[in-house]
Amino acid sequence: MTRMTFDSNQFRQVLGQYPTGVCIIAALGTDGKPVGMTVGSFSSVSLDPPLVGFMPAKSSTTWPKLRDSPTFCVNVLSVDQVEVCRTFASKAADKFQEVPWRPASSGSPVIEGVAAYIDCDLAEVLDAGDHEIVIGRVRELEFAASAMPLLFFRGGYGGFATSAMTASDVDLFDHLRIADAARSEMDALASRFDCQVVASSVVGEAVVLLASAGEFADGTSWSTVGQRFPLVPPMGAPLMAWQPPPTVEAWLARVKTDDERRVWRERIREDRDRGYSVMVESTHLAWFTEQINRRELSAMISALTAEQRRALAELPVKHGDSTAAPAGSIRRIFVPVTTSDGALAVAIGLRLARPMAGPEQLESCVTALKEAALRVAITLDPADL
Repeated sequence: MTRMTFDSNQFRQVLGQYPTGVCIIAALGTDGKPVGMTVGSFSSVSLDPPLVGFMPAKSSTTWPKLRDSPTFCVNVLSVDQVEVCRTFASKAADKFQEVPWRPASSGSPVIEGVAAYIDCDLAEVLDAGDHEIVIGRVRELEFAASAMPLLFFRGGYGGFATSAMTASDVDLFDHLRIADAARSEMDALASRFDCQVVASSVVGEAVVLLASAGEFADGTSWSTVGQRFPLVPPMGAPLMAWQPPPTVEAWLARVKTDDERRVWRERIREDRDRGYSVMVESTHLAWFTEQINRRELSAMISALTAEQRRALAELPVKHGDSTAAPAGSIRRIFVPVTTSDGALAVAIGLRLARPMAGPEQLESCVTALKEAALRVAITLDPADL
């Protein structure tokens, strides 16, 4: 037998350097009531056949209540569900009392608001020291496109944050390939101008944030990669200049009055002519940014509350004309990346950390953005979209 040169505390500390996701394993007990336990040991096992696994401690008081169930559901918690995690890690007798859920096809509980769930048939339970290895055969699974997972690292809970992120929605595959092609250009822009740079596009009835580069020292960000924002004016305005006419007309139809519609139509034409668009600082833009950072405007249009719809409809964000607006008031600049047939692939946007010094800095930013967009565009083909 190999002699160990470490103790259990060192073992725990070293393995704690590896971050894990946080899952609730849920099933129906022998009495038909839902029961669940928190695990950080969930993993995929096999693609063919589709198998997953987790490793409960033999000392667990909850695992015996789950062990006799022929099925179980893995609930991957989202970053907003820390309290759910704490509830299931507690000694509460009925942990589902305050946690809404619905049955999966097996009847096992799917917790509302999770980032993903995997419904399984119990396949095998193996012995593994002071734990057991539970293997499940996947029968049903689904994920929430806009949700980010909750992570456990060094004894604490948090979300995933990095200076270079990419969304992973299934329906965005082609757009993501293009955003990935822009990655190095976005990184360079973020470094050069000490700003945050994003790639976004209109997909169906939403503006989707595809990728992000750069971050601010205070921890604030433009929004979360993967978020979808409904095409309700003024949202989507910076991208309208490069949309096909049916998309533009559908967007304009949601503007409140004919006069406003006329103004927006003129601004869209101006953006198209000069090859970029800007948004200027205003109390409304500050409000809008706050709502994004609070994750209150990240739902699809069908999921917006009546209050959010009213707030959006009444939000007069200044989609400014840079020839009239002082350079110091400009906060965001957008340029299109287009395919050779003129179709918009993605828009690259720059969010400044500080007000611009003057027109020369605006010109420098626009020139750099356009040059970066052109370098990305020459690698594309109309078939990419």
